[in-house]
Amino acid sequence: MSNLMNEMYAFNEKIKKQILAGEKIDEYSEIFKNIHSAKLTSQSDRDDTFEAFSEIFLEKEKNIFHTDKNKLIKNYNIAINACINCHKVKCGGPITRIKKLLIK
Repeated sequence: MSNLMNEMYAFNEKIKKQILAGEKIDEYSEIFKNIHSAKLTSQSDRDDTFEAFSEIFLEKEKNIFHTDKNKLIKNYNIAINACINCHKVKCGGPITRIKKLLIK
């Protein structure tokens, strides 16, 4: 899972840079769907809470790519906050790093 999280972080970091530069953002990446199958350090962490947060995150991440330019930053930050909200419950370690993805 940590490898997948690093890939998702890098992808969102790239999207952030594109948004800030006023560029066209990349297409939604299929890597995100691997959140349902990536191996967790402790498989017992893949519980109903994890699955619910995963679905919310995927929905919010997809919204970034199906929005008009006026709501792009807002929807991007909503997706990043979905990551933070899950990590507040499941694994708090990377929260400081994830917060760096937010667009202020």
